[in-house]
Amino acid sequence: MGGMSQRTGWTGVWLIGLGLAAASCGAGAISASGSTTVPDDVTASSITTTTPAPTTTTVLPTTSTTLSPPVTTTTLPYVPGPLEPGDTGPDVTMLQEAMADAGFFRDVIDGVFGHRTATAVIAVHKALDLPRNASWTESDWEALAGFRGPVLPDRANEPDRVEIDLTRQLLYRVEDGTV
Repeated sequence: MGGMSQRTGWTGVWLIGLGLAAASCGAGAISASGSTTVPDDVTASSITTTTPAPTTTTVLPTTSTTLSPPVTTTTLPYVPGPLEPGDTGPDVTMLQEAMADAGFFRDVIDGVFGHRTATAVIAVHKALDLPRNASWTESDWEALAGFRGPVLPDRANEPDRVEIDLTRQLLYRVEDGTV
């Protein structure tokens, strides 16, 4: 760096600085050679000096910004109200799908709370040790969501079989080791 404009700029600043020093001492203008020359018609009150605007550097205080973790909103899934035999609609469809996913409902998912849906609800209640009835309550949704399947004896030499839980009166069909 240090091109011609930079050198000219520093020379100008140096000369202005010399002029200010001379003006503050009451002396005349100082030439670049360092000698003082004051015209005869110039008085100390008529000398005007021009100085460049001072360069200011503003130092902003550093602050550490702590970023808040993203806000996570948990939306609970829609939980239908109580369902009874004879009900129809999307809530019954949701119930049939949930019971089918858990292995309790093996019929057409049609949104009608008929005999087959009522039988599956009773089977869910038996498996979860709940009161055995065909009515589905809001708390049954949570109980079904927590169901992890039956605990059956391991019979590696019998991958296809039928297991019966006499206490709960439930029958499990096992094919290729899967209930």
